[in-house]
Amino acid sequence: KPIYRPSVVRKITKDKVKVLSDRLKLDINEDEIDQYTEISNGYLDTWNLVYQHKIPSVQSPYLRSTAENYMEPDNHLYYKCTIKGKEGGRLSGLKLVVKDTVSIAGVPMMNGSHVLEGFTPTEDATIIKRLLNHGITVIGKSHCEDLCFSGSSFTCVKGPVENGLIPGHNAGGSSSGSAVAVAKGLCELAIAGDQGGSIRIPSAMNGLVGLKPTFGLIPYSGIMGIEYTFDHVGPMAKNIKDIALFMDCTVGPDERDQRYYAYLRHSQFNSDSAFLSEEELNDEINQDTNCKIIKSAKKKSEFEKTISYGPSKARVNFTKAVELYKEVIPELKVAFLKEGVDNVFPEIKEIRRKSLEALSAGMKDKFNVLIEEISVPQHNLATALSVIYFIEGFVDGFKNDFVTKNNFNKESFELAKTFFNGEKSFKDLSHTNKLLLLTGEYVKENYGSRFYAKAQEMRKDLLDGYLEVFKKYDLLILPTIPGLPGPLPKNDLTLKEYFFYCLGSIIPNTAAYNTMGFPSLTINYNVHEKICPVMVVGRHFEDHRVVQFGKLIEDLL
Repeated sequence: KPIYRPSVVRKITKDKVKVLSDRLKLDINEDEIDQYTEISNGYLDTWNLVYQHKIPSVQSPYLRSTAENYMEPDNHLYYKCTIKGKEGGRLSGLKLVVKDTVSIAGVPMMNGSHVLEGFTPTEDATIIKRLLNHGITVIGKSHCEDLCFSGSSFTCVKGPVENGLIPGHNAGGSSSGSAVAVAKGLCELAIAGDQGGSIRIPSAMNGLVGLKPTFGLIPYSGIMGIEYTFDHVGPMAKNIKDIALFMDCTVGPDERDQRYYAYLRHSQFNSDSAFLSEEELNDEINQDTNCKIIKSAKKKSEFEKTISYGPSKARVNFTKAVELYKEVIPELKVAFLKEGVDNVFPEIKEIRRKSLEALSAGMKDKFNVLIEEISVPQHNLATALSVIYFIEGFVDGFKNDFVTKNNFNKESFELAKTFFNGEKSFKDLSHTNKLLLLTGEYVKENYGSRFYAKAQEMRKDLLDGYLEVFKKYDLLILPTIPGLPGPLPKNDLTLKEYFFYCLGSIIPNTAAYNTMGFPSLTINYNVHEKICPVMVVGRHFEDHRVVQFGKLIEDLL
């Protein structure tokens, strides 16, 4: 007989079956309860079997020093470490700071919250593996906001994060520490996540370049998210060149993350296009006028020649795209988004408009690129819908201990266990998390998931509206943030002020492109003011074009 082993998942009792039956309205009668109890307990043995199974730790070829807590006055790093990547790689000599939602084996991860404190991953996220394989040196994990639910930088349980350019001021969130680390010169590159602007907002507030790639372009596996259809991961840097390097080393499908494939059919460089006949190519254009596969392939410019094709993946050389960035200029059609400008706060709207006018004049004078103004009514609705994705997605994740059913990550078991055991810390959650949980629970209890489902259907209609715009224009330009970094709030702020800082005042322009999945890059065009971030938005999988236009802006400065 096998040696006695205590059960981790306890047997269910008849009384418990009755309670659950009544709660779930299953109408199991008294005569059936014994049978349900016996059969259910047979299934529960599988849960104990799973618990007893040992999963070996994945061995990384890259040695890492013992991590240590790292406290600085402006509070931008959570832990520091030293992990040197492959010698002689493309990223050798560059340093990287990683947002504390991304798994690094042996380095603690708490996502800015007490409820995860004590969790240490045993495997590197896919994005970390790829960067190490290209020679990057990881120097630490950066603080982020409490479970990433804030566009401002004062909700992290370890304390507020100060702006890297203006001491005592808001650094933006939720990837606050990543932005400050780059701004202060600790590293050339940082990893950030983005569910409503969390790459672009802190990048904008710290005078950096930040890219939220096309949805699914960089694998999200091994990263703690908020909502499956909304999660993005991408780079922060001080210049376009380093952004391009990062993209070259991280883009591509991953067997653990199916998001990459969902949008591949929108790609300008769909791999199948390389093998179509002339007649089939023309049919493709007629069927989808937004898809410029053929036009690009026929031009055979120096940049297009660098594109390689393969099954289910199209590889764009971002570094080559930046080197040949002026090839983007001929026939380039760009427009300012009226709704984006309208969302700017009244007190700075005039100076922000002057900056955009200066950008327009510079593009015309130096590159002969004309920028028109257009209206896209779908913009503000796309931002409004993000609230439903945020709240309902977050509540589902919270109830499932942040185990994502769509992906399979080795860390899920330990992460879920830590989160479940952290229930005693729920009282210490930020006010934003408490508000979202209360609101989401109310909706779920009274209305189920019907509105979430409808919001996802509306997303398709909004996408069609944007694709119509992108038939005429290659890129859209708008202010990244509606205001300027203000002082970090004092501890006497009201709840209304708290929510305004964290949610209401920050995301009216950025969140729309999480809803739509379009690539969007923020870059500081500081001709009239120290911090004047503009956002460049392009078609799905045309991230290289967004980066190229960022290089044009960089040239004007």
